[in-house]
Amino acid sequence: AIKRRLALFWSKAHTRGSDAFTYVRSVAVHSVVLSAEQVQREHAVLQSLLIEDTIASTPSFMQAPLTALHAETPFTTTTAVRKRLTAMVKRGLEVGTELWHAVQVYDKSALKAFSQKLDPYQLEICARWRLRDGDGVVTGRDEASTPYGETLAHACAYAGVTSLLQRLLSTSAKVDLVRRRGVASGLTALHAAVSGGNLDASRMLLDAGAKVATHSISRRSALWTSCVKGLHDVAMLLIERGA
Repeated sequence: AIKRRLALFWSKAHTRGSDAFTYVRSVAVHSVVLSAEQVQREHAVLQSLLIEDTIASTPSFMQAPLTALHAETPFTTTTAVRKRLTAMVKRGLEVGTELWHAVQVYDKSALKAFSQKLDPYQLEICARWRLRDGDGVVTGRDEASTPYGETLAHACAYAGVTSLLQRLLSTSAKVDLVRRRGVASGLTALHAAVSGGNLDASRMLLDAGAKVATHSISRRSALWTSCVKGLHDVAMLLIERGA
């Protein structure tokens, strides 16, 4: 029993605003009074567990890089973990935007350089990247006029950048990438590949699980588009896959 006594320890050097909240995550009850050194050791252990729990609560693809950073230079607070995570995600989204622009002009040298430098977690973030306006609202594209693609998968499929498309499809976001429909058009990455007349990209998306019979908002299928554009090989591929 704690006999109505509860001791809380905190760092005098740590400043908090008057509107900040403090919560007790766990309480350890001891039968004897601990020395200052014992309290410090126990605090260090609990703090380490808290940091590990914080890292474990992040998306799975962010846990490995955060764990590596923690091993190199240990995080001292959960706030430090959050700040680093925010910075990494921000940079990943910036890379996604840079890649998208490189795809628009099919800058092969830039795409190759980016692909070589991409960390696994950045690739995962890029797979979730969406084209947005200055207010952060997703910008819909219809694959009928430039610029093409509101996701990197859409953009790569239309332009036929199969090397990057394959890498995007190797991420944990694969299922979402092949099924995600344009926010305004309803077009999938397969529609984009067919619109661009790219047989290899179309095959790659179908192999990854793209639905061949999905219709756009205007009720147009990938097969309809291939026929209108006179893309015989693409149309035959779609028919072979059940269109």
